[in-house]
Amino acid sequence: DAFVTWDMLFLFNIKAGNRSKVILGTGMHKETYDNMLFNQHFLGLKIGLAENRDYLNIDGRLTMDYKTDAYPFSEIGIGYNRRFMNTRSVNGYILLSATYQNYYQSTDIWAFKTGLIINWHN
Repeated sequence: DAFVTWDMLFLFNIKAGNRSKVILGTGMHKETYDNMLFNQHFLGLKIGLAENRDYLNIDGRLTMDYKTDAYPFSEIGIGYNRRFMNTRSVNGYILLSATYQNYYQSTDIWAFKTGLIINWHN
């Protein structure tokens, strides 16, 4: 009874300042139930906190059906990322976030997430 979707987004990070980034993107959203493919847009904001040690993410996605002017899917979320590890090649964060999703302006889904983010880089 699951409503399965696949999303692919192409994102652009724009540095808006020393502590913030704007993320813009577009891509596709595919529903497997009706085998429909839609255009999806993304807008996000990453704000550095506590001397850029922690950060806040605010982002949203909107899927468009240009034939019917409907919105098959929309999502907005906010998350706080608390850094617990900072080495030369690895950063670790504890994530706390909330997300609201809506399908076809009729089905509301609220989700609260927690987890670990490990950023491994050179």
